[in-house]
Amino acid sequence: MHAQRSLDRMVERLCRLLGRYGRWSDWLDPLVSWVMPGTLAPMLLPGGAAVLPPIPRPILMPGPRSNDPGTYNENQALTAPSSPHAGASGDPRHSSRECSNPRYQGMHGRPCRYSGGSNDAGGRSEPITRCPMGTVPGLWWRWYVPGLGKNVYYVDCCGMPSLSRIWCNWAKEPNWCAGQGNNVYTCTLALFHDELHVGASGFADWQFHALVGPPAGTRAPYTP
Repeated sequence: MHAQRSLDRMVERLCRLLGRYGRWSDWLDPLVSWVMPGTLAPMLLPGGAAVLPPIPRPILMPGPRSNDPGTYNENQALTAPSSPHAGASGDPRHSSRECSNPRYQGMHGRPCRYSGGSNDAGGRSEPITRCPMGTVPGLWWRWYVPGLGKNVYYVDCCGMPSLSRIWCNWAKEPNWCAGQGNNVYTCTLALFHDELHVGASGFADWQFHALVGPPAGTRAPYTP
């Protein structure tokens, strides 16, 4: 048993090392994309997309990753990256001005503010807490942002293509729709602990984080 725990710790340290953006990334990006295409990511979840306890081991992916998918507690997460990176293969260019909000410092994807998301009041002055109309919330990852002194949970919204040109490349995360919305990635919410509501299924609760509207299949892709 002791030997097994030691082996687990060694594997975890290796995965964390390989999971940080650096000199390994240039050749690991195409290698991992070839070995494990992004479309298969949901199959790596325990029991498929239907069972979603916190994942105890990181999925191998180059770049700065939080390694905290599905974790919901107030313990301090890993510290968010201090600078954006070049992005994974196929990523749009990092949007420096729109992604400068400290909440986005651990984001990999489109902020829902620029893809039709909204807050409870439907305005733009407060943090965006709801996915765009016609989409559903999926799973999340998280980072501790020193400038905010808080953990930020990054919840993927799923089900509707978005043509938004705004993209943040602070971190590197796969599509965390995990079967929600047919795995079609739309955008990402950035929420504090008290803003994230978790449903019984283990996903972000759609009753709190989804706008009521027509299903995604009847709506045109959102364009800012």
